[in-house]
Amino acid sequence: MQAGEEGDAYAAIIDGVYGSVSSNLQFSGARKYLSTKRSLEHGDFACRDRVAVLEHFLAAMEQRMGDTPNPDQRMVRPLSEVGYSCHPVTRLKAHHEQHSSNFIMGLCMAVLEEEVPHTGFQLSQHVVVRIYELQDVALGEAFVTALMQAYTVNGGGFSHEVAGTYIERRKLPASSLFGDGARLKKEANTSRQDIASCLSEIAEEKKKQEAMWEEIERTAPEVQKSAEAEIDVIKRMRDVFL
Repeated sequence: MQAGEEGDAYAAIIDGVYGSVSSNLQFSGARKYLSTKRSLEHGDFACRDRVAVLEHFLAAMEQRMGDTPNPDQRMVRPLSEVGYSCHPVTRLKAHHEQHSSNFIMGLCMAVLEEEVPHTGFQLSQHVVVRIYELQDVALGEAFVTALMQAYTVNGGGFSHEVAGTYIERRKLPASSLFGDGARLKKEANTSRQDIASCLSEIAEEKKKQEAMWEEIERTAPEVQKSAEAEIDVIKRMRDVFL
């Protein structure tokens, strides 16, 4: 068997790890994780852009693993993907089933499931922050992606586009994302009231500190003069007795 045929056979195995046989039929003659709706319509073997992204990701991962002192140990900073949803539990389950998921993340899951099944690799799921305002969704995704270093270019994660831009392009109304906006805003306002109360206490404490420092500055010259007088007495005693 030729190397190309071996590669095709292995790709077929990986493409079949997740999904039913019937659902995977649409990818016949193409690479499942490297295909898009448009590339399939055009009869392409793979999407050129996805191939380029995957090549960059693999190169970055090789570099990162090469720079790791103990490559056999678990990564200190795991590969990450940042997203949003008004129904996070349902969305996380969809990721597990690879429905509308990041294609690189899906490919990595399939390869590891095939190569090292039941060895502890898993898709860990965490809801990081709850957002009430639509304009904060894009900002939150961009911030957390940068915080986690979750981009493919440095081998830190699966994000291969600038985080938050997809949300901005969609321009969905807040109600379609978050449902009962009035209820959520009420909860948000309650949180804001708590924050305002804390800020008020901090402001009062700051005033007390400022008053304390003003008193210190006022009495400092007197304290300094008294200290100098005591030092002068000690010097004269030393001159006399030593």
